[in-house]
Amino acid sequence: MFAKLGLRVVGIALATATAGVGGVIAASGANAWDPSVWDRVAYCESTWRWDINTGNGYYGGLQFSHSTWAEFGGQVYGAEAHLATKAEQIAIARRVLYTQGPGAWPVCSVKAGLTKENGGADPNAMPVETSATTTPTATATQTPTSAPTTTATKAPTSAPTTTATKAPTSTASAYGTISYNKIVLSVDGVLGPLTIAEMQKWSGSYPDGIWGPKTSRALQGKVGAQVTGVRDRQTTSAVQAYVGADVDGIWGRQTTSYLQRFLNNR
Repeated sequence: MFAKLGLRVVGIALATATAGVGGVIAASGANAWDPSVWDRVAYCESTWRWDINTGNGYYGGLQFSHSTWAEFGGQVYGAEAHLATKAEQIAIARRVLYTQGPGAWPVCSVKAGLTKENGGADPNAMPVETSATTTPTATATQTPTSAPTTTATKAPTSAPTTTATKAPTSTASAYGTISYNKIVLSVDGVLGPLTIAEMQKWSGSYPDGIWGPKTSRALQGKVGAQVTGVRDRQTTSAVQAYVGADVDGIWGRQTTSYLQRFLNNR
């Protein structure tokens, strides 16, 4: 999960790559990058919701902050990451990877096996359309021109082979699939989809990892706040008091950390 699951913002002004130079490869090993590694990172960060916006300050399948998205030229594609296509989000991620390294996704880069080499780190990365997202698997490879085989090698448009990993189900996986079963959260102060889903299960709403009015109403009823469906300071204060955090009505990393610890111990 990001720390936010979050990208570290560096004070470096990076020029947006707008020159249409076809075949620009800047970083060592960028010509051998594996697009599927970004599917694995996105699976960990957002369970493949490339258009996700939970209102927690991080957007898209790879959970960019507003400042990082803007810093690396993402606003050419959309004001926030979730408004851009998957290919456009990956292009910006490759620029971030070149400057910040895999540590920009401190938890999910480790789970996904992301490196500068296989992630295609490139300060001038441009969108490259890839095949549809597939479930991460340690042995799956892509062969653009070959037909599917029994070892999960697949062409971009082929259907999953008989050995391909199944799509996420309602049970937890190594990448943290949102589940009806309780999972242990990282106490990192990041209000991401998994933390929201665990909070939803605790408060009695549907655990989809997205904080909307129904989630607010269930949470308000759980902590004894006025049930309005609006995520406001009064609700935040009630949650803070319930989980033992400092009560100031402002939802920050400390509040989320206390909530995560509370949910893990319940």
